[in-house]
Amino acid sequence: MVSSLWKTNILKIGLLTLTIVMFMQLYNYISLGEDSNVALIWDSQNAANFSSANTSNHLGIWVALSTRIGIQFTDGSSSWVNESFYKEIASVWETIEEKKQIRSKLIGQNMLIIWEYLNISRSDISSLLKTSNNREKTLEWYISQLEIRSKNSQLSLESLEKHKTQLLAEIWEIEAKIEATKSNMEKNFSSSNASATLENVDDYFTLRERYTVAFTDIVFINQFIKQHNFLINYNAGILNTLKVNKKAIIDESYVVIPESWDQYLRPLELIFDEGEVTQ
Repeated sequence: MVSSLWKTNILKIGLLTLTIVMFMQLYNYISLGEDSNVALIWDSQNAANFSSANTSNHLGIWVALSTRIGIQFTDGSSSWVNESFYKEIASVWETIEEKKQIRSKLIGQNMLIIWEYLNISRSDISSLLKTSNNREKTLEWYISQLEIRSKNSQLSLESLEKHKTQLLAEIWEIEAKIEATKSNMEKNFSSSNASATLENVDDYFTLRERYTVAFTDIVFINQFIKQHNFLINYNAGILNTLKVNKKAIIDESYVVIPESWDQYLRPLELIFDEGEVTQ
């Protein structure tokens, strides 16, 4: 009797559960029929816009982290990508505010270009190649980064030299005016002309302030020119070596320099001058 009652209850529970499930499925089908099309569209858009994590190219990210090129600008953008961020700076100024804006752009841009160039120059290319899954792509990426930084530095040098020439011309003009003002000051003082003497003093202070501003800008420019030239010259040899020996570096080939140096290497055609290879 008990066993029969237990079986009856189990059957009722099963039927009730099956009824609830069927009702829920029917409700979902009716109420979400239109939304299913939206879901399909959403899934297809995701597939188009977001690549699978298994097929992502991690080379660029890994190289960026290992070479410490992930710089954040004030606007939140990153600079390690292959983009040239050099921008021409206006070289004509009239007011003090315009001079401040130009000085701010000049110092900020050149500091950033030099910092990035120095950072990529410090990268251990040997370690990058050893740990890379694709030596050719890694080497090409590194060479392209050096070329971009070199181009930015060269453009900055041209702009800095232009600014320096204009500032020197301004300084020479100010010096001439200072000497003329000092001469007038001496003459008016000797003739006891108080008002004219005071005007000469005010003019002298104004000219001295202009001279100090222009001279300070030239000091900054000279320092930037020195740093750009150092980095360009230092990396020129590295860049040339990487390009000329690109295939050997990718294939991990090497040559042992014997004690006889090139006495036998040249006859055996195991070593060449760069000019001989490029002919």
